[in-house]
Amino acid sequence: MKCEAINLGKYLDKSPNIFFIFGSEVILKNHVKSRVLKTLSLRGFMEKITLNDENFKEVKSTIAANAGGSLFGSKLIIELRHGAGKIPEAISEIFNDDLNQYENISIIINSHLDKLSLVSKWAKQMESNSLVKKNKKLKSFEEQIIKKEKFKLYSR
Repeated sequence: MKCEAINLGKYLDKSPNIFFIFGSEVILKNHVKSRVLKTLSLRGFMEKITLNDENFKEVKSTIAANAGGSLFGSKLIIELRHGAGKIPEAISEIFNDDLNQYENISIIINSHLDKLSLVSKWAKQMESNSLVKKNKKLKSFEEQIIKKEKFKLYSR
C-alpha cells in the first residue's frame, strides 16, 4: 500500500508492521520514520535492532531467531538502513516470506533511493505487504500541514 506524506496518519493505523521509506526529502523521511516508531511503540514494540548494508545477510536469521517472540513477549523492530546501490537481494528476498504472520516483528526499511520501480515481482509483493512511503519534494501547502502535525505530535 502506497501513501503520501499528507495521508500518512490515515495509513499508519491500518498498515501492516512493515514499512518501506524512500525518496529525496531527508527531513520528511526522518519525520515519517519518527511517526512510524511512535505508532509502533503504541502497539507495544520496544526493542530495536538496526542492520546496515554490511550486515543485510543477517536479516533472515534475525527474523527467524525472533519469530517466536521472546520469553517476556517483547515485540521487536528491525530497521534496515539501505545506504548505497540498488536494493540488495537480502532485502528483496524477505518479501518472498509471509512476514505478516509475525505479529511480534516489525520491519522498517529506510532506503537512500530517490525512485523505485514497482514492476518487479518482489516490489509488487512489497507493495501489497507493507506501507510504502515515497518522500518527494513537498508543495508549500503540504509543508504547512506537516509542520502542524509535527507541532501536535510534539506538544502532547
